[in-house]
Amino acid sequence: MMDPLKDAVCILETIGARNGGSVVPPPEWRSRFMMTPIQDLLHRIQWDPSFADADFEISYHDRVEERLIRVPMTRVRFDKDTGFAFELFDHDGAVHMIPLHRVREVYKDGKCIWSRNA
Repeated sequence: MMDPLKDAVCILETIGARNGGSVVPPPEWRSRFMMTPIQDLLHRIQWDPSFADADFEISYHDRVEERLIRVPMTRVRFDKDTGFAFELFDHDGAVHMIPLHRVREVYKDGKCIWSRNA
């Protein structure tokens, strides 16, 4: 049985080997085989009113508790000068900086729309 994803990876590896390791997939593969960067998704939530008309939650890996923490976007703030993290306001009003690489899932109206493994 053919596996399109496996075939695409094989083709990309072949192209990369021929080009000294530089792999640039064709644009038509992006939507099918490549993950949207978390920064792009979070910017869309911030700036696209038709998409953002929903309840969003972010799930991130907490290093202290060693588990995923799911919080509503209403408790999150993005600083325009910090492109690698967001500020999270906890129930006591304390502010925590959460690096974007620790984001594991994004939910829209309770449905997971973005996910990545650690």
